[in-house]
Amino acid sequence: FQPWPGTFIPWHDKVVKVLRAFSVDADIDQGFPGQWIVFRGQPAVWTGKGMLVLKVLQPAGKKPMQGAEFLRGVRNQI
Repeated sequence: FQPWPGTFIPWHDKVVKVLRAFSVDADIDQGFPGQWIVFRGQPAVWTGKGMLVLKVLQPAGKKPMQGAEFLRGVRNQI
């Protein structure tokens, strides 16, 4: 299994690589696709059929990190 090229999500003027995530079925009326939110202490992104919760991610130019660690670094930006 080759994880290249991987999955990327836009974050402001950069991208974030998704290394580990899981989906949650939810009512899409709560958000719009591409909208970032905090779900149970983890960053998440609304999709067309629920949300994608980001467990491990890698911001451009940074090392991989846990979702909660990412949130501490981007305070009040979500």
